[in-house]
Amino acid sequence: MQVATIRERQPGVWEVRVYLGRDPVSGRKRQRSRVLRGGKRQALTAAAEMEAEGDVGAPTTTARTVKDLLDAWYSHGEPSWSISTARGYRSRIRMITGTALGGTQLDRLTTESLDRWYTSLYSGGTSAANIRNYHAMLRRALGQGVRWGWLRSNPVTLATPPRVARPQVRAMSAEDVIAVIEAANADCFLAGLALRLAAVTGMRRGELAGLQWEDLDGDLLTISRSLTAVYEGNRETRKPTSIAIGPTKTHAMRRLTLDADSIALIGSWRDECKEHASALRAELGPWMISLEPGNGGPCSPDWLTRIWARARVSAGIDSKWRLHDLRHWAATTLIAGGEDIRLVAGRLGHARPATTLDVYAHFVDRADGRAADALAARLIANSRGSRQP
Repeated sequence: MQVATIRERQPGVWEVRVYLGRDPVSGRKRQRSRVLRGGKRQALTAAAEMEAEGDVGAPTTTARTVKDLLDAWYSHGEPSWSISTARGYRSRIRMITGTALGGTQLDRLTTESLDRWYTSLYSGGTSAANIRNYHAMLRRALGQGVRWGWLRSNPVTLATPPRVARPQVRAMSAEDVIAVIEAANADCFLAGLALRLAAVTGMRRGELAGLQWEDLDGDLLTISRSLTAVYEGNRETRKPTSIAIGPTKTHAMRRLTLDADSIALIGSWRDECKEHASALRAELGPWMISLEPGNGGPCSPDWLTRIWARARVSAGIDSKWRLHDLRHWAATTLIAGGEDIRLVAGRLGHARPATTLDVYAHFVDRADGRAADALAARLIANSRGSRQP
């Protein structure tokens, strides 16, 4: 309930003020006041009317813009996002607020105006993929605005950004994967081990860099954290300043079964690290993928990218292949082997099997073709076996 107060500013002149809560953007108290002439009875009557009106007359969407909402949404969500996610949203918000859309009042934002904005971006050379990223962020932010009461409905839900033709995932050959792991191993044992683990688990590089000894229990490897390199400066001058530890991309923990050879290699690496720590008269640190003396700190995810680039050159494989393609190789190999898509999604850390189906649809189609051939062959065999001599 809104409580009004009255005060006599001068004889016969009254100010009536009602408290309307805090503004979601600034956090400041919101108040509405009215000045009138007359006696105290008129002032009390006006106060009662303003109390009954409640938020009527409070700042509405006419006073708020798309920029206001994006800033408030970012402040609200940033504490729960990973560093890379927050960085991506900051970049998109800067771009959007630098255009006319940023200054558009929320009550004037329509699906048509959003579609016109998308078209202008596309005509200006912005890729369809980037436009869809802006669209996805706006949809989330304006959805939050609806929940806050800033808008009655979300105009982004019916908007139509340009379609993106999803490129088919390419898969490395097993021969190339083996060659690059062997080249990395020739460089240093840890490099070879890291790339092997990337291939047999399909881990993201931040998850790989975040592994600790305690994550391996028998043949089960727990993936529960991800590391991100934090930079300062622009693209030309940026320098790594620290490594942030956070949850996985989906904020979910997963457990994978490791093969015996990979477990043996991790054991050999741990023994070597123990010897180095003992020589330093120190306890062995917690980090598995570490270049620090005594494994006291993790390596940067960027180090994994660098060892991949060196190993790729040494192995003589195509320069188009990226470290992330080891993740694709793991997924496509499992799918080609007939593994259940839910198992593949679980090993990759996808939040939903539908994501796995979407990304690897081409390989699922291939596996489905082999399944059809196998079913037909079984029918033919059974048909022949049932014929009477």
